[in-house]
Amino acid sequence: MKKNFLLTLCLTYGLSSIAQVVTTYAGKENSDGFNYYESASSKNLDDTYFSFPTGICFDPTGKMYISERNKVRIIANGQLHIRVGSLQKPALSEGYKNATGTGSNFRNPHGMVCTANGDLYVCDTENHAIRKVAKFVNLGNGQVVSTFAGAAPNANQTGTVGTSNGTGTAARFNNPTDITKDASGAFYVTDRDNYTIRKISSAGVVSTLAGKAGTRGTSDGSGASANFGSPYGVAIYNSNTIVVTDPWNGNIRKINMFSGATTTLAGSTTGNTLQIVDGTLTEARFRSPKGIAVIAGIIYVADQNVIRAIDEANNTVTTFAGNTANFSIVNGSGSSASFTEIADLTSDSQGNLYATENSSIVNSHVIRKITVNQLTPVARFQASKQDVRIKETVVLEDISSGQTPTSRTWTISPNTYTITKGDIT
Repeated sequence: MKKNFLLTLCLTYGLSSIAQVVTTYAGKENSDGFNYYESASSKNLDDTYFSFPTGICFDPTGKMYISERNKVRIIANGQLHIRVGSLQKPALSEGYKNATGTGSNFRNPHGMVCTANGDLYVCDTENHAIRKVAKFVNLGNGQVVSTFAGAAPNANQTGTVGTSNGTGTAARFNNPTDITKDASGAFYVTDRDNYTIRKISSAGVVSTLAGKAGTRGTSDGSGASANFGSPYGVAIYNSNTIVVTDPWNGNIRKINMFSGATTTLAGSTTGNTLQIVDGTLTEARFRSPKGIAVIAGIIYVADQNVIRAIDEANNTVTTFAGNTANFSIVNGSGSSASFTEIADLTSDSQGNLYATENSSIVNSHVIRKITVNQLTPVARFQASKQDVRIKETVVLEDISSGQTPTSRTWTISPNTYTITKGDIT
């Protein structure tokens, strides 16, 4: 008799078993982003300079966008290509102009997000606007840049600071630094120097979700009762909640997408202590939290020269990668790796993290990749035999990949079988 068994292997794991390897993904390190810059496309990842790379995200096809001083590049066919913004050196390239491709101008763009159809939305920070870049089609097709929200360019090719809610170009911002998008198509923006979190509908209607324009503080609360110091990074946490970094307060805030109810998730509730301390959510301290990303319920925060991991379910904040004592570009695992000044974080569909670095003090201006050893174990096994006879011993070997599981559950279900002789009992 021959039986064919269906074997199910269930694995559970803990955060402590995550392994991470840090490598330089793109860019040649330098300490002068104003004079080391790139004006050409079709550059290999290891043969290009970045000028203060800041924002980073992926489009739906897996292509990476990187914002840097006054332009945005994409990685396509394994090379970097300038898609929008001026080709001139940083000191001469800033401006505010809507046009196609490199005919457009930006002024220090920061955080970005892509929609499901591939359109890119960019926080054009010093133009106080959210710019829309039409989706990438191919390298021969230019991408059209327009103003999605915030004041349109004035006669001097600059933006306009303000606090107003409204639709499209009737709204006003003050140095917006990051943007994310929920499943319904609504956008969330950290309006840094207004000390507010703004919400933008897919139709471009801008409202203030949390915080009070012009009022800086530490208070939790709902809507305008909450106060921020300098909200910087933002990410979707779950279907109801966004998380925001606040370097002025040295903490991470959690905000309901619908009510604006704001609480301190981790870090100080009384102001920044300029420390990096691991521990429980309330014990932990952050020095300069900026970029933020969420993978499988774990919140990763760029905290100056290290990456922190917040596990709310287990009430822990740990240092995930990097060494607080080292401000340099060193590849390696965990604390043997080091970073300079991390600006932004994003993740790919494989659960890996990518970080932009842009220190002006030491060699920096590169993109780093943090390869996570499978945030969840991949359950896999192999059997010594597939054709099993009655009372025959079969050895099942666990060849699962990813984190080392903390427990295993094996389930054998003989729901498919072939009887060649006899009966199954």
